[in-house]
Amino acid sequence: MKKISNSIVLLVIIGTGSLFAQSPPTDKGSYRDIAEVEINNTLFFMEKYDININRARKARILENTVIWSNPSVDSKKMNFVIKKGTVVEMYKYFPKEALWAINHKNFWGFVSASKVIPIRGKQSAPIFTPYDEAPKMLSTIKVVYPKEAKKNGIDGIVTISVLISKTGLVEEAEIVDGIPELNESAIKAIKKVKFKPGKHKGKPVNVWMDVPVKFIID
Repeated sequence: MKKISNSIVLLVIIGTGSLFAQSPPTDKGSYRDIAEVEINNTLFFMEKYDININRARKARILENTVIWSNPSVDSKKMNFVIKKGTVVEMYKYFPKEALWAINHKNFWGFVSASKVIPIRGKQSAPIFTPYDEAPKMLSTIKVVYPKEAKKNGIDGIVTISVLISKTGLVEEAEIVDGIPELNESAIKAIKKVKFKPGKHKGKPVNVWMDVPVKFIID
């Protein structure tokens, strides 16, 4: 019986040793796995929503807000709150939903246009394109006054920097000097305006220009 029990103990020790031999991944391996997941998430998001990684702009969150998982009416809120004043990367504007696609600490998602404002500086300022004939507005700016803002007597001017394409359409819009309660409505309005494109040496060119959008309570 002694020999048998000794054999059993020996087998248990050997078996236990084999379990310990299968050690968990090293720290470097874990970091590598996490990095791969983050890269895959980024690539998936970019492909699904047609995100150009080279068009990132620094932006500041205007008030505590959550990130939406996708730009749709029935989108779910992610369990992630971005605090007021946080600097994020802003990529693409979705005018129909009035949402910006953003990235913060490798979290991709969407925030309301009224909750974020681009940071204008030397690095994020639009590239100047020379022109000898400035763009001309062909249609009026028709703003929809937000009910809450009107009720609370909030008015003023929202200045937006817009990129007017060679065809006269507004391709991009950035808040230069905004009013949080009116920013979203101002961007929606300016996106619908038609322009006669600017020209350089007789040829249409893409031009950035600042446009004031006025909100006046009757």
